[in-house]
Amino acid sequence: LDIIKSNMRTAKMTNKEYFQLLDECK
Repeated sequence: LDIIKSNMRTAKMTNKEYFQLLDECK
């Protein structure tokens, strides 16, 4: 379960970075 939670956390971080990149492109 710890591994799954850590994966979800990393996924959220990547999502934030992805949205930041979209904002920079605008």
